[in-house]
Amino acid sequence: MWRREILLALFIGALSTLAFSPTGFSLLLPVTLAVWLDRIFRQRSGKMAAGLGFSFGLGFFLAGIAWIYISLHVYGGMPAPLTGLALFLFSSCLALYWLCAARLIWHFREKPALHLLIVPASLGLMDWLRGTLFTGFPWLSLGYSQIPSGWFHGFDPLLGIYGVSLIIGLAAALLRLVFVSGWSMKGLAGLGLLILVSLGINSINYTHAVGSPFSVRLIQGNIPQSIKWHPEEAIKTLEHYRTLIDASHERLVILPETAFPVFSNMLPKSFLSGIATYLRRNNSDLLYGVPEEADGRYYNSVMSLGVSPSQVYRKRHLVPFGEFVPLKFIFKPVMAWLNIPLDDFNRGSREQPPILAAGQKIAVDVCYEDNFGNEIRRSLPQATVLVNVTDDAWFGHVYAASQHLQISEARALETGRYMLRATNTGITAIINEHGKLLSELPPGVTGALIGNVQGYEGMTPYARFGDILMLILSISMIGVAFIFRTRQ
Repeated sequence: MWRREILLALFIGALSTLAFSPTGFSLLLPVTLAVWLDRIFRQRSGKMAAGLGFSFGLGFFLAGIAWIYISLHVYGGMPAPLTGLALFLFSSCLALYWLCAARLIWHFREKPALHLLIVPASLGLMDWLRGTLFTGFPWLSLGYSQIPSGWFHGFDPLLGIYGVSLIIGLAAALLRLVFVSGWSMKGLAGLGLLILVSLGINSINYTHAVGSPFSVRLIQGNIPQSIKWHPEEAIKTLEHYRTLIDASHERLVILPETAFPVFSNMLPKSFLSGIATYLRRNNSDLLYGVPEEADGRYYNSVMSLGVSPSQVYRKRHLVPFGEFVPLKFIFKPVMAWLNIPLDDFNRGSREQPPILAAGQKIAVDVCYEDNFGNEIRRSLPQATVLVNVTDDAWFGHVYAASQHLQISEARALETGRYMLRATNTGITAIINEHGKLLSELPPGVTGALIGNVQGYEGMTPYARFGDILMLILSISMIGVAFIFRTRQ
């Protein structure tokens, strides 16, 4: 019986990932969570409930982030058995958050009315902690399942993505109450009210257009990761991008992360001066990703070139084990033993002004950084446009690129600004201020995405307050639940 419960939780967790891109069955997640909650509340002990929480989380992450295997094995050189073990251990660590949430939720199993407080608060805080502790890993936060057009996506500009996770928890708790004797009508009424509130919030425009629309060209170079960093291929890559740039006449041209696979100070001066001359002739600006060496430090940077003054943005939030090694005295020897070469990058300054280009104030983030809404909002209210440059080729042509696109859609929605994504192998995209995908280049295609973009000003509630509103709401709900439980 217990083994069956564990297997069911594993299956439900894995099934829940279908709520995210690329499948995008957003309504599935409240249903699977409601089933999971029902099994939690039926357990006789907190240990058993915690076991179901861990099993759900393990299935959820093994299915949802299996693309890490490609990054570690195919491009990182880690042996296949060790890669599988690393994926399992990483998923297990992430599943501990689900274990803790399940144990707390089970504590209130005998008070159905309090489920409406403790379930959403627990799931919202769980996602926030996962996205914050140990540099954070917010990938597949529950709220992303509603982006860009799920029933509850309207809460994103108000409470942020973790606030949407909280709302999904509330929907799941209400859905379970529908099937509990005596609560069916109340549960249905609550669900209906929650949906109406979401629709009402979604009709609010927090930001407004500023200036005239401008043209953009987002270049997708489609350089295979297997050859990108080979020294003998560098000249070919530079020539490849030069050809794609020379075909542009748009006001703003954007290249992907590390599009030029050599350090910025090693780029031929004639190469950059030739591009600069062409850009100025067309009254254009270029943003290009390039590794940078400055004073003996290495940065993953984005630099500008063209009619506007040259500027630089240095990546602030680095990827653990991808761009730096945490706890070096433990992991550095392990990485060397596994024959995984990795030199640490350095973090850019916490406060970096938007890049001035094409008449806009552009908030740039590099790859993994757009996972962190609370960091993206630091460039507001100054920034009028968001830009993400990335290289998801590290994960192969799998669903990681679609999941990453969904994350970018959330950043556009919660800031009320266009998001422009320039990627190496896809998905390059233009996303409007409502988080809607306007146009895209599919993975594995070489080319350019051209469109007109509008700058925006103003502040959404989330851009103004960050995660504070969600944290206050979650902690208050847990506090009220404990007070009522104690009195009863």
